[in-house]
Amino acid sequence: MSIFWMVDNAGGFEGRFGVGTVVSPRSISSSRRLRNIHENPRVALLCDHYDDDWTQLWWVRADGAALIADDGPARAAAVEMLVNKYEQYADDVPSGPVIVVDIDSWSGWAYSSA
Repeated sequence: MSIFWMVDNAGGFEGRFGVGTVVSPRSISSSRRLRNIHENPRVALLCDHYDDDWTQLWWVRADGAALIADDGPARAAAVEMLVNKYEQYADDVPSGPVIVVDIDSWSGWAYSSA
């Protein structure tokens, strides 16, 4: 599975903020992830940074509703952004579905000495 973050308010995401994930059709864990989303589309995406210097720690979380795009403009836009970001995908364009998340809340934390 190729995971990439993109926050886009135009193009194939129809003005929504989105995060695209291209899922490998051959992955067992990916198929479970897709079933989970079909059963409950509420998802949380977490990105964090760890460092031995704890003053450099941070995390950000995006919560929203997921949509699985097997084809159509949302999938095409996500794959195009992935190909544009990583040139190695130009010759090997991902073929799996895309998970697009309508983000409705952000939260985060970073070290602060205050």
